Amino acid sequence: GYSLAFATDGGPFIGNFSAAALTAVSNQPYPGTVVSTDVFSIFQCMFSALTAALPFGSAADRTRILPSIIFLFVWTTFVYDPIAYWVWAPNGWLKKLGYLDFAGGCPVEVNSGFAGLSLAWYMGPRINHKSTKKDDDPEKDSTHHTESDDIKPHNTG
Repeated sequence: GYSLAFATDGGPFIGNFSAAALTAVSNQPYPGTVVSTDVFSIFQCMFSALTAALPFGSAADRTRILPSIIFLFVWTTFVYDPIAYWVWAPNGWLKKLGYLDFAGGCPVEVNSGFAGLSLAWYMGPRINHKSTKKDDDPEKDSTHHTESDDIKPHNTG
């Protein structure tokens, strides 16, 4: 993903595979910084991981690990990487227009917000959860509490 998001010789919309598997990462400074590309790539990996992890607040206790890993890979590759490239890479179209993003507002906060929305939309409402039961449901009675009331279901595959 680093090469797709931070290639120095990509087009205006997406990087390329010039640094795939971190092959072109060295101790030379990343363009426009005084930070070496090896340190820069690790730092940006943290942003990518954080952006992909934030949406799981909307999916807490409702998903399994394999669908989560697939979602993380797909979202990071096809959504985060291009947006990060637009904003932060030297050839990104927003960067060339003069867009300045110091705290990651576009690639991190906006991206993770829409990721959370899409993940929650995909999963749908919780099934058989206390907050989704109808008022006339006898299991909602506070005198009748079972261990199954504390278990939240797995909605996805």
